[in-house]
Amino acid sequence: MKRLVLNILFIILLSACSTDLPQGVDPPGPFNLLLPENQEICEPGENVNGPLANVLFNWKEAQGATSYNLEVVNASTFQKETFEDILKPPFEKELVRGEEYRWKVFANNSLYTVESMETFIFYLRGDPISNYTVLPPQVIYPKSGESISGSLSDIELQWVGSDWDSDELFYRIIVEYSSSPNGDYITLIDISDLQETKYKIDITPSTYYTWTIVVSDGQDSADTTINFTTTPN
Repeated sequence: MKRLVLNILFIILLSACSTDLPQGVDPPGPFNLLLPENQEICEPGENVNGPLANVLFNWKEAQGATSYNLEVVNASTFQKETFEDILKPPFEKELVRGEEYRWKVFANNSLYTVESMETFIFYLRGDPISNYTVLPPQVIYPKSGESISGSLSDIELQWVGSDWDSDELFYRIIVEYSSSPNGDYITLIDISDLQETKYKIDITPSTYYTWTIVVSDGQDSADTTINFTTTPN
């Protein structure tokens, strides 16, 4: 009898606690970033103090979100700032001019936090300079971690390069392969001075590949490296 009473009390307490939890709460819906636009030179707003200028961040509101966190990273210094409990967009922030930034947003409610579908990068225009930095290439195909059918004998590597001041760009691609992820990698190709953003290579089944793309405008360079594999034939 005593055990029965204790079980009943436990059920009552558990029910009382569960009613305190939010009921029927779904994660915030997907949302997109708007401004500053991705891979664009941002014209600063009002200069507030010497090298600083106001930048307006804007994004679409997420359904079911009650607040937002904005994350801004200086791409040169890797200094990260996070601004929490923003009730709704837009949001204005002072940033140093003449720098490159990456930004993304997190949508929150009482139970969930959802990250924006993408991360944007922009350059905040400062004093005139002779040459802007080159952006790291963006891989189109294959994506990092992708597994490609071993029945294929070749694939076409595809990527996109961009430069803040639209300089002519040249690419170097390096592809290495190995029979195991921790084994020694052998160079398959190492070719420079490409101007097209695609290149066909031969592949073999059950192989691990690393692919590095280096982009240069003649003064500055940037690179991206990914890994992909092929399945057994």
